[in-house]
Amino acid sequence: MPRKRKLIFALPVLLVLFLVSTAMISGTFAKYSTALAGQDTALVARWSFTGKIGDTDLADQSTVLPIWNHDYSTNIYNPEQADDIIAPGVEGSFKILGTYDSDVDAILTFNFVKSGTAKEKVPIQYSLDNNFSTVYYNLDDLSTAIARDAANKDGVDTPSGATCIVRNDEGVSANAVQIDETVYWRWPHDVTLHNTSGIIAAGFHGSGTDGAWLDADDTAAGIASQAATNRDAYVLTFTVTAEQLMPEA
Repeated sequence: MPRKRKLIFALPVLLVLFLVSTAMISGTFAKYSTALAGQDTALVARWSFTGKIGDTDLADQSTVLPIWNHDYSTNIYNPEQADDIIAPGVEGSFKILGTYDSDVDAILTFNFVKSGTAKEKVPIQYSLDNNFSTVYYNLDDLSTAIARDAANKDGVDTPSGATCIVRNDEGVSANAVQIDETVYWRWPHDVTLHNTSGIIAAGFHGSGTDGAWLDADDTAAGIASQAATNRDAYVLTFTVTAEQLMPEA
């Protein structure tokens, strides 16, 4: 009987000890099973710049750009065939188009390079004014003029040489920056039209006194051969590039 009483008294104590130990063990388990989960989302910056001369995409390096498309119907042979012909008195224009639709600022750089056997012989003048009444340029100055003119558009600023900065501040496609420039060119028929001090200073140097052009300079660009492969050529290559600016802290 005394043993049973001791057992009866011991059972509540054992039960209390069991509950306390269970609570302690469960607390220990909780410390080692606690977890924190979360996530965040980051959008990748949009980058989109397309450039064209006329309707021709500049991204296609194999395409012949329609720079020398011009209208003529009299006093010149081989009109509108595979090889366009330029001669004193011929003129024309081409359009430079661009769309900048990105989430980051960028530097636009415009660049013209002339090549071919007649690159130093042909005094072609370039202008952003269709009547050439104010200023006309050589190719280096033309690149600078386009960048400066583009910098007057919404979303384009800070011109420096042949470069300018473009910003799509609103970050939406509807507000993409548009570059739209028309370049006019001519090979003056009258030699006096490319002998002004301004054009000589801009880099069109003839063989006359102080770099003046003579009629002989114009006619020296042609040769007698009928074969197009043997003729002098004037090749104009244009590129425009967009380089991302690193975001500021």
